[in-house]
Amino acid sequence: LGDEARSLPRVRHVARRQRAPIEERADLGIGEARAEVAALLAVSPSPDAGVARHPPAGRRPLRAALERGYPDGPGTAVVAHEGALVRVALDDGRPLHVAVSALPDAACQAITLGTPARAADAFGFVCGRAAGETTIHAFERPLGAREIMRFATPRRVVESGQGAIVVHVPCTDDAPAPGTRPFCLRTADGATREIRVRGAASAERVVVLADGRVAILVPPRLGAQGQVSILAGDDATHRVLGLPEEPADARRLLELGMWQEGFVEIAPGVLAGFVEGGGPMVGVRITLATGAVEVGEIVDEPGGVVTGGRFGLALGERGTALETTDAGKTWTEIETPLAPDEPGRTAVRRCGPVGCLLPGWLRVGWGEPAVENDLDEAPSPRAGRLDDST
Repeated sequence: LGDEARSLPRVRHVARRQRAPIEERADLGIGEARAEVAALLAVSPSPDAGVARHPPAGRRPLRAALERGYPDGPGTAVVAHEGALVRVALDDGRPLHVAVSALPDAACQAITLGTPARAADAFGFVCGRAAGETTIHAFERPLGAREIMRFATPRRVVESGQGAIVVHVPCTDDAPAPGTRPFCLRTADGATREIRVRGAASAERVVVLADGRVAILVPPRLGAQGQVSILAGDDATHRVLGLPEEPADARRLLELGMWQEGFVEIAPGVLAGFVEGGGPMVGVRITLATGAVEVGEIVDEPGGVVTGGRFGLALGERGTALETTDAGKTWTEIETPLAPDEPGRTAVRRCGPVGCLLPGWLRVGWGEPAVENDLDEAPSPRAGRLDDST
C-alpha cells in the first residue's frame, strides 16, 4: 500500500457518548471562522458567504469525519458540512479550521479523486440534493474546493481507486439511447470519456484503470462463469473469469453471492473487491491479463461485515473483530470496545479511510493503536470515607 498506507490515521477508540471535547468548542462563530480561514489558511472569506452555522461540522465533528470525511494529514481529516469545509482533529474531534461556503449547501461525501497536479493522493467531494443536481469538487489546499463536474439530476458516483471515478448515466444531461447503459468516466488526470454498454440488464462493475483503460467486470451468474472486458480506446479484450476450484465454499460463494459495487484497481492491472453471500463475505482479486480470480479468507462473524472501498471490519462477539485494508486479501484480529446497548440508538454502521462509525463507539484509523492498552478497563474510583470528627 506504500505511501497511502502510511497516511492512514492511527487507531483510537472513542465512546460515542463522550462528547464534551467536541461540544465545548464554542469559539468558531461566523467572525472567528472567517478570521481563522483568512489568517491561518490564507483563504479570503467571501463577503457574501452568509452566516456559518454553529458548530461548524455539526454537533459531532468526529463522527462526521468518520462518516463522510477524508484524511488529509497526520491526525486530521477534512469533512464537508452544510457548505463549509472543516478540518477536524482526530485525537479529540476539535474543528481546527473552517472555510465557509466552500461547497454547495448539500449532502457531500468525500471520495478519492485525482487531479492533473495530484493524481495519486488527492481527494474531493460528491455533493447532491434529493431530486436535485449533483456536483463533484476537487479538494484544493489549504482548505478549498473547485467544481469539476456538474449534472442536473442525481447521479451515482463510484470510486475506481487511483483517483479515477465512474458516474452512472451519461456525461451530459441528455437521455441515454434506448437499450444502452451509459457510464461517464473520469481518469485520475482529469480526462473524461463516455462508454455505453449494450445487451440485457446486468450487474456489471465498471472500473477506470490508472493507465486510462477501462475494465468492465461481469460477475458469474447462474449458467455463466463471468468475464472481464478491457477497453483500450476503440479496442476491447475479453477474458473469462478463472474461478478457483478450491476451497469449494469460496467457489460457491463466488458463483452465487453478490459482487458488491465499488471494485477498485488495487495494483496495476489488478481489481479488488468483496463478494457477499447473506452473511459470509470474501475478498477477491482479478488479474486483468489472464482473468484469474484469487480469494482471501472467508469471514462470517456474528456482527456482520462493514466495508467501504478497500477497508472492512468484521464484527465478532465480546470485543473481537477482524479488519482489512486491502479489500479482504488479509484480515487482522483486533480488540474492540464492549459497547452497551442503548434504547433508541440508531444503528449506523459505516467504514472508510478515516475509520469506522459503529453503534456505541467510533474506531478512528486503521492498523496498530496509537495508544497502547487503549481498551484497558478504567480502575474503579476509591470508595469515599466519612470523617468521624465532623
